[in-house]
Amino acid sequence: MMSLKRCHSEVSEFERFRTEVMNFYYQNPIRNPYSLTLTMKQKVGEERLDNIKSSTNLRHFRNRINKKIFGNSYYRYKNQIQMFSVLENDTDHRFHLHLIIEKPTQLTDGEFRNLVYDCWLKTKFGYHQIQLDRLPLDDEKYWLRYLTKKRTKDGNLWSSIDWENCSNFQTSLS
Repeated sequence: MMSLKRCHSEVSEFERFRTEVMNFYYQNPIRNPYSLTLTMKQKVGEERLDNIKSSTNLRHFRNRINKKIFGNSYYRYKNQIQMFSVLENDTDHRFHLHLIIEKPTQLTDGEFRNLVYDCWLKTKFGYHQIQLDRLPLDDEKYWLRYLTKKRTKDGNLWSSIDWENCSNFQTSLS
């Protein structure tokens, strides 16, 4: 009976935190949102991918894409596209990232898709399986719930969110 109570408590704690994350996201929503799934090479040479290397790899992607879009104003004035990122390991323990990412209005869908592919594949662990789709407003809540699901998070949503690469929160957290 005690373990059932503890299990229920853990589930409700996860759900409370999930609700807080979703509410915080809606206070800092991403403009012109697209869903993006990025897969990663699990090993390059003798180097195995882990949470830290995944975050570093995403930062390299973020730097590349922002430099291409904003040029030097990315570094000088901190202009950047917004993104919300969650790291997952599926049942096979393959690392991949789910994001909500802003598509700049000056780019067509095709230009944005090519830019994402080009910038991702130039990162060390970038793998060619990429899924990028426009995210209609009615699907945004669904995608956000999918990103914050408990499965593939080892029960720890907090450490699965790549806070350093979530640029939609940076102005709120600074």
